[in-house]
Amino acid sequence: MYRLSIPCLTLFSLLCMMQGGCSRDSRPYEDHSRDARRYALNLKQMVYDVVKGAVTAREPADIIWPLVLELEQNDRPRGEFAEIMDQLRQNVTDLHISCEKTPNGRPADLQIRLQHLIALAEKLPGEVQMTTRPAGD
Repeated sequence: MYRLSIPCLTLFSLLCMMQGGCSRDSRPYEDHSRDARRYALNLKQMVYDVVKGAVTAREPADIIWPLVLELEQNDRPRGEFAEIMDQLRQNVTDLHISCEKTPNGRPADLQIRLQHLIALAEKLPGEVQMTTRPAGD
């Protein structure tokens, strides 16, 4: 009896879960992958987060590297923000190279260059803020 009831219950559970996701009331899918405004807002937040991390990091180059990689992607929507993103890419790449070449990993003008990145990011749309981590992280 148990041999038959367990597979039947499993099949019934799967059918119920699938039905819940396929109801007529579900919202239609919206593709935002080509939305330059949304990407610019996400990029702006990423710049803020990288700057915050790089200020206190022992090796800022490690914190900056993911932003370098993101800005080098050619398949991202850029729209009207292409020029600002190009400036960001150039400045971030230069800063990363500078951090790598400096013996202690922290160029003398690091703070000024990070503030310049914030100033460039401010030209992108939307409001973002420096995120804070809870104590203990």
